[in-house]
Amino acid sequence: GVASEEIITKSEEYKPDVIIIGTRGQGERENDLIGSVTAKIIEDTKVPVLVIPEDSLYQGVATINIMYTTNFDDSDFKALKKLMYIMSLFEFRLYCVHIGNEKNSTLDKAKMNSLKEKLYNQYSDYEIECSLIQEENFLKGMQEFIREKKIDIISLVTHKRNLISQLLNPSIARKVLFHTNIPFLVFHAGK
Repeated sequence: GVASEEIITKSEEYKPDVIIIGTRGQGERENDLIGSVTAKIIEDTKVPVLVIPEDSLYQGVATINIMYTTNFDDSDFKALKKLMYIMSLFEFRLYCVHIGNEKNSTLDKAKMNSLKEKLYNQYSDYEIECSLIQEENFLKGMQEFIREKKIDIISLVTHKRNLISQLLNPSIARKVLFHTNIPFLVFHAGK
């Protein structure tokens, strides 16, 4: 059958905590109408998906630096709970980051402070740092933070979108998929 459909069907049958899949990453075209198997799985499965680009470098098991990008959506708390569960067996540092522009900075600061307080109260045993990045270009802001903090895994929430919005404005998850060689873990809003 079609690889993405078979993987999704099997995940519904086996109910894994996470699907781990490889991808070609930076070499693929972002707006390929056929799309990749990985992008299709990310968009259609209910299970978190850990994507490992073929050109990512394995540094060994040590403290894992995780960048969780937030847009201050209600689904963050569910995704962060799953992320903490999945990573609980490892030593890790969580960077909760929002990348936005200057015109929303006051509201973003208030939202980040609220998120930070909840995270620190709920996960006080973990090393967590929350940051706001003021950058118009999401990918540029993300790449700078990745280099600065030596990020090992990117994590984010993606939302189910209709076909028209997918064609006109590719999701952040899809942009990350085609512009990074860092493994990333994707959660679906509401799933």
